[in-house]
Amino acid sequence: MKGGEMDMRKSYPSDISREQFEEIREELAKAKKATHPRKYDLYDIFCAILYLLKEGCTWRAIPHDFPKWQNVRYHYDIWASPDEDGVSILEGVNFIYTTSRTGNQFPFPVPRTILFHVPFISQGR
Repeated sequence: MKGGEMDMRKSYPSDISREQFEEIREELAKAKKATHPRKYDLYDIFCAILYLLKEGCTWRAIPHDFPKWQNVRYHYDIWASPDEDGVSILEGVNFIYTTSRTGNQFPFPVPRTILFHVPFISQGR
C-alpha cells in the first residue's frame, strides 16, 4: 500500500498467492508492532524477499515495482533474526506454510544458509 491504496505490480515467478500469504501474515505482522499505518503491503515486502532469495540479486536490484529496497531490507533483517531458540520468523513461516492443511510449499526452499550466511544479503548493495 502506498498512500493508503493498493498499487498493482508485476507478478513474478517467485510470488506466492495472496491466499497462501494469508496463512503466514499474522506471524510476519506480529514481528513489529504497528505504531502507524503501514506504508507498504506486507505481501509485497514478503514477495520482494522471495524474489531476492530466488534470483540471487542485490538489494538495490530488486525491481522498482516492489517496495523500496531499504524497506524490504528492514523487514528482512527483522524476520531473519533468530529468536531465543535460534529460529527466525522466516524459518517459522516456512514451517507453518509447508505443514499447513493445503500441503503447499514455498515456490522454492528457504534454507537456513540463505537466511543467515549469503554475503549479498548482508552487503546492502
